[in-house]
Amino acid sequence: MSVEKLKISVKLHCEPKPVFTALLNAAQHSKITESECLIQPSEKSKFSILNGTVKGSITELFPYKRMLVSWRHNEYDPSDKDSIVEFLFIYKDEHTLLTITHSQIPDEWSAKIKEIWKKKYFKNLKLTFNKP
Repeated sequence: MSVEKLKISVKLHCEPKPVFTALLNAAQHSKITESECLIQPSEKSKFSILNGTVKGSITELFPYKRMLVSWRHNEYDPSDKDSIVEFLFIYKDEHTLLTITHSQIPDEWSAKIKEIWKKKYFKNLKLTFNKP
């Protein structure tokens, strides 16, 4: 079975701190994704997002710069490895460029995972953080 790697970015009109903080706050994360999310802002903590369809753990936190997590959709085949997701926050010219690199995606999941990031995250991150 082959695996895929996905890299997508969104430009937000804010500093990295509120975005980074929102992704690690259960209530804010739930609001952004319009789904139930359980998450704690600490390394090695486990999370459950998107109404429990995705579970994982926070591997590394570098506040307002980088976050690394293990990520597993509940419909992955038991033989599939967990995916790895890196969130990279770069602040420049009064904007934060949030780049998500999602690796070790089972081949048949690539398109669905891309849609999850676009529809469940980027769409509402733009609405939340691109206010004038």
